[in-house]
Amino acid sequence: MRRAACRGPAWRAFVQRRMTALDGFDRVVANSEWVARRLRAEGIRVDEAIPNGVPVRPLRPPLGPKPVIGFAGRLVPKKVDVLLHAMVLLREQARECG
Repeated sequence: MRRAACRGPAWRAFVQRRMTALDGFDRVVANSEWVARRLRAEGIRVDEAIPNGVPVRPLRPPLGPKPVIGFAGRLVPKKVDVLLHAMVLLREQARECG
């Protein structure tokens, strides 16, 4: 959600409707500390924040010296044109970087 969307009368009305809907629940659990803080700032009681369960993985090793290009999509003319244009731009950037 964009930050600008989190302000103004429409946002306040939305939050008020949600707060009324949450009155029927015994517990309110947020899926992150950020969401919990945001909800509390709007006056919504949050009982607990539990991360969404995606394990944090270590960083991958750095890429090698040669660039690697991947493409996932249908090989149709309008997509192939975009792919070829992107490859030309990458080649130009690689030349500039040395």
